[in-house]
Amino acid sequence: MFICSNLNKYVENLLYIIAFLLPFSTPLGTPLIYLLIVMAIADRVVNKKTWPRLNTHARIFLLWMAVALASISQSPKMFESFYNYRVLFTQYAGLYFVALAYIDSVDKLRKLIYTTLTAAIFVAAYGIFQYIEGVNSLTSESKWVDFAEFPKLKARVFSTLGNPNLLATFLLMAICMATGCLLDRPRDKKVKYILYLVLLANLACLVLTFSRGAWLTLIVVMGLLGIVINIRILYVLVGVLLTSFLSMRDILVSRITSIFSQTDTSAALRWAYWDSTIQMLEWNPLMGIGWSAYQYVYPEYDYFINNPDITIYHAHNMYLNMLAEIGIFGGLVYIALFFYALYFLVKQYRRATVDKGCIIAILASVFVIMLMGITDYPLFNIQLSSIFWLLMGAAFGSFINSK
Repeated sequence: MFICSNLNKYVENLLYIIAFLLPFSTPLGTPLIYLLIVMAIADRVVNKKTWPRLNTHARIFLLWMAVALASISQSPKMFESFYNYRVLFTQYAGLYFVALAYIDSVDKLRKLIYTTLTAAIFVAAYGIFQYIEGVNSLTSESKWVDFAEFPKLKARVFSTLGNPNLLATFLLMAICMATGCLLDRPRDKKVKYILYLVLLANLACLVLTFSRGAWLTLIVVMGLLGIVINIRILYVLVGVLLTSFLSMRDILVSRITSIFSQTDTSAALRWAYWDSTIQMLEWNPLMGIGWSAYQYVYPEYDYFINNPDITIYHAHNMYLNMLAEIGIFGGLVYIALFFYALYFLVKQYRRATVDKGCIIAILASVFVIMLMGITDYPLFNIQLSSIFWLLMGAAFGSFINSK
């Protein structure tokens, strides 16, 4: 009886545990997500609780799920697409709606953010360790480095995310969350020092990913926050840029300027992917090629790689990929999820008199995903997407359902 009456507390604590584990490993987090869903449903049934009323963002989320499900009928491999849909949306919807119901205050949202930032310290530390040990140079993971184009670049760290660009996206989100929490000026000095440690460790690791898109995103996001919110953010940004430039000038310059180079393999590949993806969209603009069907359809439109042994899973552009897979309407619904989140959070920021930094933490994180989505598809990765939808549900739950 005691366990049943305290199920809500167990569900809330499990959300924090999952938030901590997701950056490290999908196999660690996935079983707990299913346990979370079962416990939340049990709590609602046994203790006769109703789920919170759906807000606009939650309705858009459900519409996206429905359109994605309908698109499976267009997939050349419907069983595989449905399996992918079932696995992913069970976790996305579970995290989103459970967080929406149980993270019902700004204090709980802040605790969730702090939990994620605690994990970020270890993720960044492991990435820095990889660079010091020269992991990329000694293993097959050197595939992330184009030695012909960048002979001085010997390593790109990937830490627990398995890919430098995905790691960079997570680090950017952590940097945004730490910055937002610091803007709230926590009174506890230990918390403040830990937040500064998170900020410095993640900035250092971000440089070592050598992700050009992430560097530009950092400049844009931190620049906007510095101009609009607090000028001191600009001072930190300038300090980081100068330090990085002075310590690794040749490598940084070559990486940035290569964006406009026709000899850069990475840039050339992306242009080819985008061109092929637009052709896919033209084939069936209404319903798309089917959820998660990109890898099966791409070979028919491939004119650049022409290697059947290489599987291309996504378009390296979040927006084009979603438009191609679930059609124009579904793609616009997906994009609406991000723009409505920005609208809602800006509205909350203008109304708020306290805890503004907590709002900035989530707002900037959404902006990071949107910008990184231009040259990559960060939410294709189940770790990042699970963290993101968990934070989205928590953000809306904390501001809408606040007691």
